[in-house]
Amino acid sequence: MRSEPSKVRSTTMSIAVNPEYETLCHECEILREELTALALEREHLCSTVIPNLKAEYQVKIGVKEYELFIKKCELQRIRRKIELIQAALNRMEPVTIAAVEAKLDAEFAEWQEKIERMAGDIKAAEYLQAQEKMSHQDHQQLQKMFRQIAKRLHPDINPGLSEEQQRLWLRASTAYKEGDSNGLLAVSLMLEDFPEAPLPTAVDELTERRDVLKRQINSALAVIDGVRKTFPLNQLHDISNPEWITGKQDELNLVITEMNGQIASVSEILSFMAGGMVHGKSTATH
Repeated sequence: MRSEPSKVRSTTMSIAVNPEYETLCHECEILREELTALALEREHLCSTVIPNLKAEYQVKIGVKEYELFIKKCELQRIRRKIELIQAALNRMEPVTIAAVEAKLDAEFAEWQEKIERMAGDIKAAEYLQAQEKMSHQDHQQLQKMFRQIAKRLHPDINPGLSEEQQRLWLRASTAYKEGDSNGLLAVSLMLEDFPEAPLPTAVDELTERRDVLKRQINSALAVIDGVRKTFPLNQLHDISNPEWITGKQDELNLVITEMNGQIASVSEILSFMAGGMVHGKSTATH
């Protein structure tokens, strides 16, 4: 007699999931998405919008402010030179122009450093504006890749990152700032070696995680608001307004013209004093 094949009873076990835990998981996911969006907004403002806006300001207004500051420095230096020469003459001391110039160089060293910084800012702005701009489509793709990476590696969204993950995040941030899509793609591929960190399994721990995310969102909102209230974003409307730009340029040109007149006046006084010194006369100025 053939034996009947044994019958195996298959049973399925269902595990009931705590509804509160499911709700918390859903909340955390929504909050992580919101925090990711805020992190990207801040990164976009700081790495793209602000540098481009500053560059536009420097090229249109900064060059005039630079010219005005040079004139101001020139005027103050001539006035100070007159003071030093007159003080020496009043004391019946010989005047050594080389010594006067050396003293002026020392006194105006900080002014000169500022002039050099302003010149450097203008040069950097001109360089930035001369760079080829990324197309809207390419920029959208760049942001999409960076968003996916930020959700996995941003330290505010993912506490407890390893050192290697932190290095990857820095690499991704640099690539995003430089518009390097290939760099972001490389980071994305490397992320495959790092499994996504699971959410806490206990309700109380998950509740704490949700509350932390809420605090981080409030903090991020405050930071972005602060960024928007500082230069150059607080002058976004003006810098984007051609009429305001023209008016500001005219205003600065007027001050520069007035400054040139003052420089001419004190230069005449200095020339008169120098003429008196050449002829061995003691010249007083008032």
